[in-house]
Amino acid sequence: MRSLAFVFLASIMLFSCASKPDKAVMKKADIHYTYGTEELFNKNYTQAISHLLKAAELDPDNDKIHNNLAMAYYFKDEKEMAIKHIKRALEINPKNTDSLVNLASLYFEEGDLQKAEKIYLDSLKDLTFEKHARTYYNLGLIEVKRNNLAKGRTYLDKSLKQSEDFCPSWLQLGILDLKAKKPKDAAKKFHQARMGSCANDPAPLYWHGVALMESKEFLNARMKFDELETKFADSDYSRLAQQKLTEITLLENETSPKNYSQSTLEDHSF
Repeated sequence: MRSLAFVFLASIMLFSCASKPDKAVMKKADIHYTYGTEELFNKNYTQAISHLLKAAELDPDNDKIHNNLAMAYYFKDEKEMAIKHIKRALEINPKNTDSLVNLASLYFEEGDLQKAEKIYLDSLKDLTFEKHARTYYNLGLIEVKRNNLAKGRTYLDKSLKQSEDFCPSWLQLGILDLKAKKPKDAAKKFHQARMGSCANDPAPLYWHGVALMESKEFLNARMKFDELETKFADSDYSRLAQQKLTEITLLENETSPKNYSQSTLEDHSF
């Protein structure tokens, strides 16, 4: 199950179209760009593509239009078109770090970790870029996928130094603590992961419950899973929470609870 997907591709550009000689044409392009970007934020990707394509026809050399058009295609699962427009944005403006990071994220999604890593590292050269918490987070994920857990932790810590409330990094660090058999440390990180933009994401709440189970704090774990079922009844995590609640009941009824650590950690992945 994919969670927190916004972390991989979140650089929607908000600046208006550049001023050019034909003001009437540029004004029309700007209107389509603005509408397209609004539809992109509202997850109406078909309408976003329609408006942004019209904007690109009127202003074909605007990197911000191509960046957002790539985003819309990505969320429509049109990866080739997304890469095409991201590369076009970078041809127009090689210093567009938003587009550079988005290109790296597309390669990451395709599983080309080496290419993604190189581009992420190149993007770090832009010291004015305000979203490097996400860049370090994705570099951390690359190392975790390679099973370089120590290096992954280092990148995740750097992510939090960039932005202490970057909740995806807290979530991933908590998962690493669980794998290291440190459920109490994990629980603290999952608590942090529930703050900020992740408050409406069920993943931190689910994993917080798992960490409490690992610590044999069954009552507190039950409360987390009950909360999850109430707040996120329509999510896949609700089904997982139900399974954990059944498991807690069985464990509470056993005088010598069996070791369930491995199954707990393997029943769901990111």
